[in-house]
Amino acid sequence: MQTAALSRARTDGAFTPAIQAQPRHPDRLLTTGQVATLTTMSESWLCKGRVYGWGPKYIRFGTSEKGGAIRYRWSDILLYVERNVCDPEAGSHD
Repeated sequence: MQTAALSRARTDGAFTPAIQAQPRHPDRLLTTGQVATLTTMSESWLCKGRVYGWGPKYIRFGTSEKGGAIRYRWSDILLYVERNVCDPEAGSHD
């Protein structure tokens, strides 16, 4: 997988979850483990998001609801991150 390095964000003395590297092609399909590594979200968090209906969009290859390979488009991950940015200067996100 080709990646481009990004610096880690630092806010008020604490590291924030930041995307450290990203695939060059936005529609590249990534596994749950690859997404977890690239975004610093846990695989468990991504799996729970699929089960409970929150989290980034994903693609399921297979015919059954519980079987099949799961893949994520990098562009969907970036869109999910962008939609969940909170700006404390602008007020509450809720």
